Amino acid sequence: MKVYRVCNKEEFDIIMDERSLINIGGLYEVISALNTHSYKSDVRYMHFFKRLVDIGLWDTEQDHYICTYDMPETFLDDYQGLGTYYFYNESIDVFEYAIPSSLVSFDYLKKIQHIDEFITWDDLVNSNRYRRKLTTVYPVRGLSLFRRKGSN
Repeated sequence: MKVYRVCNKEEFDIIMDERSLINIGGLYEVISALNTHSYKSDVRYMHFFKRLVDIGLWDTEQDHYICTYDMPETFLDDYQGLGTYYFYNESIDVFEYAIPSSLVSFDYLKKIQHIDEFITWDDLVNSNRYRRKLTTVYPVRGLSLFRRKGSN
């Protein structure tokens, strides 16, 4: 099943350099008022959205990246929950997945798109408008951006 995540330049560079997601994501505390996830304090988690439009509640600034993953639905089922986001001073509950980074296979990553211009929630609702603000940086047809470890 396709799921979506936004990453910043630092995370993008780690993904490109390491071809791994183990050092991606953040450490979180359980804040029951903000979500229904259970976190371990020493584990990095990545949050994924089921719907592309929901990333508009996250950080869709210029020079960030939209990452598309394809994960087994049975795997995702173990990490589903609700997250609360604030949009124009209104709290919105969103269906999402909080998955330990160490469990997210690099093979699940299918596409990375650079955000060339700030994307609004309205842009995401109108797919033609948001697509004009993105440049696909992975995969690039006919060019491998990822070198095998140990190769020059």
